[in-house]
Amino acid sequence: MSSNSVGPVSDQFTASAWAATPSGAEAGPALWSAPRQDRYWRQWLTATLQPSAFLGVALIAFAWISVAVHLSLQEKAIVRAAKQNASNLARTFEAYIYRAIKDTDAILVSLQASYARSPEQFDIESARPYLGDFVPQISLIGPDGILKASTMPPLPGQRVDVSDRGQFLALKGSDSDDLVISKAMVGKRTGISSIWLSRRLVNKDGAFGGIISAAIYTSALSRFYNSIDVGNDGSVALWGLDGYMRASRGYKREISDTGHSDTNLFRYAEASPAGFFQSRGYFDNVPRLISYRRVESLPLVVSVGLAQREVFGEYWQQRSHYFIATSLVTIIALAIICFNIARQRRLSTTTAKMLEIQGALLQSKERSQLIAETVSEGIWDVNLVTNEHYVSKRWNEILGYSDDELPLDQRTFIDLVHPGDRAAVIDKRREHLAAKGRQILTLEFRLRCKSGDYRWVQTRGALIRDEANRPIRLIGTMIDINAHKLEQAALEETNKELERRVAEHTARLSQEMRMREAAQLSLLQAQKMEAVGKLAAGTAHDFNNLLAVISGSLEFIDRAARKGLPAEPELIDASLRASRRGRDLVERLLAFSQQRPLQTQPTLVDQLVLDTLRLLQRSLGESIETNVQLNASGAVVAVDRGQFANALVNLALNARDAMPEGGELTIATECRPAKQAENGAGSPSADDIYLTIRDSGHGMTEDVRRRAFEPFFSTKPDNLGSGLGLSMVYGFIEQSGGHIEIDSAIERGTTVTIRLPRVDIALLPHRTEADSTSPNAKQKTVMLVEDDADVRTVTAAQLKTLGYRVYAVANGHEALDLIVSPARFDVVLTDMVLPAGIDGITVIKETMRVRPKTGVLCMTGYAPTQKDLKWLKVQNIACMNKPFSMAQLSQALDSVIAE
Repeated sequence: MSSNSVGPVSDQFTASAWAATPSGAEAGPALWSAPRQDRYWRQWLTATLQPSAFLGVALIAFAWISVAVHLSLQEKAIVRAAKQNASNLARTFEAYIYRAIKDTDAILVSLQASYARSPEQFDIESARPYLGDFVPQISLIGPDGILKASTMPPLPGQRVDVSDRGQFLALKGSDSDDLVISKAMVGKRTGISSIWLSRRLVNKDGAFGGIISAAIYTSALSRFYNSIDVGNDGSVALWGLDGYMRASRGYKREISDTGHSDTNLFRYAEASPAGFFQSRGYFDNVPRLISYRRVESLPLVVSVGLAQREVFGEYWQQRSHYFIATSLVTIIALAIICFNIARQRRLSTTTAKMLEIQGALLQSKERSQLIAETVSEGIWDVNLVTNEHYVSKRWNEILGYSDDELPLDQRTFIDLVHPGDRAAVIDKRREHLAAKGRQILTLEFRLRCKSGDYRWVQTRGALIRDEANRPIRLIGTMIDINAHKLEQAALEETNKELERRVAEHTARLSQEMRMREAAQLSLLQAQKMEAVGKLAAGTAHDFNNLLAVISGSLEFIDRAARKGLPAEPELIDASLRASRRGRDLVERLLAFSQQRPLQTQPTLVDQLVLDTLRLLQRSLGESIETNVQLNASGAVVAVDRGQFANALVNLALNARDAMPEGGELTIATECRPAKQAENGAGSPSADDIYLTIRDSGHGMTEDVRRRAFEPFFSTKPDNLGSGLGLSMVYGFIEQSGGHIEIDSAIERGTTVTIRLPRVDIALLPHRTEADSTSPNAKQKTVMLVEDDADVRTVTAAQLKTLGYRVYAVANGHEALDLIVSPARFDVVLTDMVLPAGIDGITVIKETMRVRPKTGVLCMTGYAPTQKDLKWLKVQNIACMNKPFSMAQLSQALDSVIAE
């Protein structure tokens, strides 16, 4: 049986024995008959060489090493914290500089585009709306370097020549359209330091037309970085890659107007766009920890420095305290070591008594061997003091060994135990040795036989203690239980196979039940959505007919009032406002059912994003860092502006809710080549505009991401969400001819990408008001098809007021009869939804077949199906949304007659 160390008792016994008999032989008279002085030195030498003395010295060394390691780790932690702090400050400063430069550059790009369209008509006064505390001045420099115009004109008679300045020379001698950022310069007139941003101007013939420049006061930058806490001796600086400093704070003397591209900062910046290093200040020789970042896509570098004496001040003070404390501990430890050496010398006198005990144990072993030979179970005996192992003949026979063929010790026995049982055997034996009282040790494990096979055995043992309650022996028996274990294993394997088959069958049943439940839920969801769509669409149809009557009647009354007939203007205004509110209600109902006709109009994407973000700043909160990257300058889409803004607000607030502890919200726009549609057609401008909303929140699982656009699906707790927000955004984007998708994963945040076709603003229709008879109405006749009597009456009156003759019919059957009759009419104006089984599409098709030269125009208070919309678009037939004004009706009829 194996033997574990039993603590100081075992160490004392072993050490005493070897101190008494160094060669391992029995004690004899020679030791005790040695001269007194020789025995005295032997005792001190033995005591000094005890493990406790070496342990004490090791503890002292460990204390000093621990202090050194702790201080080293603490110093590294301080450096990491300072690095993180400086990096965060540098990242914040970089983001501010990037936004400031990009916003100013956007102004220059806009003015540059205005100049390119008409250089001779370009007026610097058009730049004044962009001026403010941040951008105080914008100037136009001619190709000869002479100031042509400026929002801050020079003094009378003063001629400003910048032909020798770096930004002018750089742009004049280059064909690229890169942004050039000047060194910091002090204005002769204002006395204020500023940085100039410049872009190249090109005439229509491609020749160099000068530069357009915008000034940024360095004081405007200082208001930001003065708010950054870098301590008393910290520093903040903005550098150009040319080695010149643009702005700074924290240096103790004036910075010369010379380049410093040979400093450590630029050597590091050349190797990596962001980093951290230790250096002495170039100007004031103050040791600092420097964090730098190259500003994205700009020839600038920002640096933030923290003074080492402020970062490490408290650490240096604690380090001296640690050294003093460790020195005191060393002195105490040395005193304890000396005390233990003296104590070990006294213990060596007990060696003789221990030798007597060993003799008694030998006799006991002989008696135990005689007993073991008379029983059928294997007997084992472990001396915990001497680490000796005894096993009986039967113990060897169980494993297939002969007598004395397998000499046992702790290591040999542990090697015989099966690797899968070894840890359990060691732990169980250790627990038994540490237990209080008299307990029986029972173990079942596998031992390796002489043949190499493993056999299951069961062992039972008891612990023997001395008078001081210290464990000295462990004695027990071993039984061969291999056959029983094999039978038990076979039974367990049979049970596992049965359980596996039952589990597989149960899993199949559960899967079938889940599939059946999922099918039922899908059917219920489809039925629910069909009911919701029908409810919203039907309400919109009836309500829009009512609004058509109200708005048309009130417009008639308004015309009568302007002609001097009795009227109540206040009532007219109130009625018109009520009709507009009713129309808005219909639009919201149709948007809910994803069938609302959109009021599309040309919209600048970047401008709408900026306008919406201004309203969102307070709602997002200070814990959300907003990063805006607008790269679709001048790009236009044809969308409903209000719905587009609502979609952006919805997505931004969802991103905020995904970051309850704060984070970063990125909104970016860009133009990319349009993807080819399934029918082979692309965008009118061959470009698509991508709007990306990205957050750093907790993200979605794959199952949530797939269901995100489902109506009534929400992951917000306590019914805080209706589940309609993303569904309505999806419906609006699809109705606008675009596409939306979500990319998300847990702990990686969420990215929502919206793709919309870019349009040429020149291709969009322009609406004009018509206050009187249409110029194309003379001698023209319109066949009006409308099932609602009131709508038919009002619309007929509108047509007559515009100067048209009118045939008004109430349904499709009457319309078809009139189409095949000899009656003459020039335009058919029909409602899309008609009773008696003949709808507006049927009327239009019959008109095109029988009277191919007759114009067609449709109107609706209900969004047509996608199939009908596609057919109308292919046939180039306009469809007006009820209610409509007389001006809109006149414009639509003029367009049809002109064609």
